[in-house]
Amino acid sequence: MIKTVTFLVLAIFFVSCNSKLGHRNADYIIQNVKMFDGDDVYSNSTIIIQNGNIQKIYTNQNTSFSGENVIDGRGLMVIPGLIDAHVHLETIKQGKEAVRAGVLTVLDMAHFSDSIIPSIKALRKLGDSLNYLPYFYSSGNPVTVPNGHGLQFHPYETVSTVDELPSFIKKRVNEGSDFIKIMIERQGGKLSIITNEMIGASIRLANDHDLMAVAHISERSYAIEASRMGINGLCHFWYKNFKYGDTSRISKEELDILINNQVFVIPTISIWKQIGERWGAFDIESMKEEIGKVHEAGIPILAGTDAPGFDMNFGAVLHEEMQYLSECGISNLDVLKTATSNVSKAFSLGGKGFIKEGGSADLLLIDGDPSEDISTISEITGIWKKGVKIKQ
Repeated sequence: MIKTVTFLVLAIFFVSCNSKLGHRNADYIIQNVKMFDGDDVYSNSTIIIQNGNIQKIYTNQNTSFSGENVIDGRGLMVIPGLIDAHVHLETIKQGKEAVRAGVLTVLDMAHFSDSIIPSIKALRKLGDSLNYLPYFYSSGNPVTVPNGHGLQFHPYETVSTVDELPSFIKKRVNEGSDFIKIMIERQGGKLSIITNEMIGASIRLANDHDLMAVAHISERSYAIEASRMGINGLCHFWYKNFKYGDTSRISKEELDILINNQVFVIPTISIWKQIGERWGAFDIESMKEEIGKVHEAGIPILAGTDAPGFDMNFGAVLHEEMQYLSECGISNLDVLKTATSNVSKAFSLGGKGFIKEGGSADLLLIDGDPSEDISTISEITGIWKKGVKIKQ
């Protein structure tokens, strides 16, 4: 028995010494920190960062590494880099704003490029190669019709018939689109709206190219119809008490349609709040109740902002969006998932939105605990992208 105990003590000492020796050349060690890894929260963790990746994670145990590369994480929390699931990124300045606020990945929900605005492929290459710009994914030119939604912002290419869709979608694929977005918006009859036949064909063609399809919606009836046809996700949310929209609330039968078709929702409360403050168009509190109902039904909620609409700041507005989502009755832990793992799972982004051994070191260090108080999400004391500490 004594020999066994002695052996165990020596083994622990040996592992401990070798562990320290093995991590002596680490780029950073964040030690004894609370961690949200995208799925769960661990009260006492240590993360070893080396060569841009997470080399090792210790959970639920104290460590005693020392050196200039060691960061004392006591009283702090480390979380994955945030993901904004709905932006319209066009400039390098906007990208820098996002990263400085801890938003390390953005999903561009309709992209227009010209001699001034970089292309999808250019922005993706910059995001992958430069630490001060976010990882970039985009739908590219959306599926919209003449006088359809989106044309008030850019002269997007349009489609008029189902027969035009195969070449239109193929062009998006060649341009580097990561998914296809369909504009379903009539704006009270002011805009021309795409037909159901074109919506269905767009979804099928996207799937034929192994791409997802998401839909811009602002009315409940269109959200349900698109879900019936196989849409993967809904961008924005439906109004209540909006003079042009469908004012009824979602029913249990309609929730089942979203659930059975595995549809996710990106509510973008931030942009609706801006619209409401300017035009008083609808009851934002009723919208929050509906979002809470959708979440309670088990439908994935993704955090997105629609920045830079109404000159919203890239990055910082996502912190506000997360606060709004908590006001929908969503727990703090689940709100963290809306801007990390939920987006990663919905859009198949691999390790983004997670903290895992072997994954890229895309991390935020928070002075506080957003799993207990989501308002602390903006108290960022450190940002790492690919293991490189970002100057704030």
